Amino acid sequence: MFFRPLLTLIAFAAFASPGIAVPEAPSMLTGFAANSSVITLQWQDNSSAESSFEIQVKRDDGAILIISITRPGTVEIDTPPLPSGRTYAFQIAAVDDDGNSPFSNTFELHLRDLTLVESAEYLGVAGEAFTQTFTFRDTATDEMFPATSENLPNGLVIDPATGTVTGTLTGGQYTGFSVTPASPEYAHEQNVVLDVDAAPVTSQEAKADILVGATSEIDLDQFFTDPDIGSAVRFETAEGTVDVGLYNDTAPNTVKNFYAYADSGAWNGTFIHRAAKLQNGTPFVNQGGGYRPVGDGTYESIPDLAPLPNEFERTRPNGKGTISMAKAGGNPDSATNEWFFSLANNTRILDPQNGGFTVFGKVLGDGMTVLSRINDLPRDTYDFTLDGVDRAFSDWPLRNGANSVANPDDLVIITSVERVPSLIYEVTTPEDAPFTSNLSGSTLALEATAEAAGTVTVQVEVTDLDGHSSSHTFAITVVNEPTSFATFAARHGLPNDPQANNDGDLFPALIEYALGLDPTRPSGKVQSVSSQTAAPTMTFPLALELNDVVTTVETSVDLSSWTTAWSSTEGLTPGGNLISVEPGPDNAVNQLTVTSGQPASEQHSQFFRLLITLN
Repeated sequence: MFFRPLLTLIAFAAFASPGIAVPEAPSMLTGFAANSSVITLQWQDNSSAESSFEIQVKRDDGAILIISITRPGTVEIDTPPLPSGRTYAFQIAAVDDDGNSPFSNTFELHLRDLTLVESAEYLGVAGEAFTQTFTFRDTATDEMFPATSENLPNGLVIDPATGTVTGTLTGGQYTGFSVTPASPEYAHEQNVVLDVDAAPVTSQEAKADILVGATSEIDLDQFFTDPDIGSAVRFETAEGTVDVGLYNDTAPNTVKNFYAYADSGAWNGTFIHRAAKLQNGTPFVNQGGGYRPVGDGTYESIPDLAPLPNEFERTRPNGKGTISMAKAGGNPDSATNEWFFSLANNTRILDPQNGGFTVFGKVLGDGMTVLSRINDLPRDTYDFTLDGVDRAFSDWPLRNGANSVANPDDLVIITSVERVPSLIYEVTTPEDAPFTSNLSGSTLALEATAEAAGTVTVQVEVTDLDGHSSSHTFAITVVNEPTSFATFAARHGLPNDPQANNDGDLFPALIEYALGLDPTRPSGKVQSVSSQTAAPTMTFPLALELNDVVTTVETSVDLSSWTTAWSSTEGLTPGGNLISVEPGPDNAVNQLTVTSGQPASEQHSQFFRLLITLN
C-alpha cells in the first residue's frame, strides 16, 4: 500500500471493450477514526476477480489523495496518517486488468483535532489521595469531551461521565496510563505519566540474634528496600552529580547491560555529546555514553557489547526525568552503549517511535537541576575526528563559553558511573543496651558486652536518595548459645539469609548450618552413598539440637519422581529407613545413615537428595 497526494482533481471513469466486464463495484463503505490521525475503512467486496483496489480521498480543502491496495479480497484497511482537524470523503473502486469498477458509495468523516486540556504528567507520594479530571478540547470548535481510561494503575478509578480520576496512590511506581475521549467516535489517545514515590519499607521482619562474646554484623539492606527502584548509580559529571534509580525488575536485560558498561569503567572519561531542544526551545534530551576524547580534537568510540532486545513498555513511558537507551533508527533491538535523559515529558514523541525507547530508570534527588544546567549550555555543530574518520555532530553542549571542542575542559565530561547504595541508615541504640554498636554504610556491627540474654529494640531511620524517610524498630536478641539459623549467621558474621554463600563453596548458609559446617571456609563433599547393602544408603552429618529446620532424604530412579525415605520430623531414633545415628567429630554433629528402602537393580540407578527447609 502506498499513499500519494495529487495536486489536481482527477476524475475516474471505467471504459471497457465490448464483451469485457470490469469488476463489480464495492459497496457499503463505512469507517471510524482509529485514533487522532488514522481512519479504519471497511467495505463489502462484490467481485472475486479484482487484482487491487483504489481508494479516493477528498479533503475539505480540495486536495485529492489516492490509496492503492495491492491485496485482492481485502475488506478493511487503516489509512496512512492523515492531518487532524479536517473532513475526509472516501470512495473505493475495484481494479483488474480490464479496468476499474465504478466507485462505491461515499463515506465522510471529520477527523477532530483533540488535545488534552490538563497536564499529562503527575508526581505523588504513596498513600496520598489523588483527584484529577481529564478532558479533551477540539481545537477548531472549542468543544470539550470528558476522558475515560481502561488501564488505570491500582487504586484509581475514573468516572467516564466527567473524566474524573479518584483514588489513593500506591507506590512506589513509575507508570503510565492512557486516556481517550469517552465518546468512541472521537478517537484520540494521550499517555499520562504518574510517578509515585514511596518511603523505604521492610522486606522482612526486622529482627536478629547476636551472641555474647562475638561481633555480629547485620546487613540492613537485607531488611529494608526502596520500593521505587531496584538499585542506584551515580553519574559524576563536570557540571555536578546525578543519581539515578534503575528498574531491575521491569527492565532486567537493559539494567544488566547498563551495569556491564558501568562496572567495567567504559563510560569513565566520556561526555554528554548531545543536549537537544525542540524547535520551540523546550528542553528535549541529554545523550551520552558513546564517545571519549583522546586529545588533539580526536575521539574514540566506546566498544559495543551485543545489541539489546527492546524492553519498552507503555507502563514505563518516556516521561520527564527518565533514562532510556538510544538506538539506531528503524531497528528497535539495536541499543548498545548510548543512553539519554528526558528533560521533558517525551511520551508522545518517543513512545510511538521505533518500537518505543526502553525506560530503565529515573533521576533521583536534585539530579534534574544538573541535567537542566547541561541542557542550557551553549551548543552547536562541530567537526571532529572519530576513530580516524572526519565527522560532524550537532547539539554538543560546551562549558566556559567555549567555541571549540578540541579541549576536553570545554566538554561535559562524565568522570565516572558507579553503583551507590540506594538507602542511607541512622541507628539509635538505647543507652542501657547490653551491646555496643557501630554503623558503616548498611552494615551494623554489634558486640554483646554482658552475660545478659533478652531482646532490645533499636530505632532505624531509613532514607532513600529522593529524601523520603521512614522509621522502624529493629529487635536485637542477645543469646548465649546458637539456637537458630539467625544466631548461627550472627556468630559467623553472615547476613540473615539462608542462601548466603560467603565462602564460595557449593553449600549455602542454611545447608552449612544444618550439616554443622563452617560457613567461613569452603567445604567439600560431606555425604556418601553406598550400594554394598541390599538397598542403597546415604550417610551425612546433621547438627545437634536443630529446632528450626526440617531435614528430608528423598530417593528417585529417574530424577523426575521423588519419594521421601526419611524426615527429621520422624525423630532420630533408628528404625524404618533410618538405619543408624552415630556421634560425629567433636560430638558437634551426628552421622546419619538412611536407606532408600528399595533393593538395588541392574536396570535402574537410584538417586538420593537431601532437602533442608527452614521453619
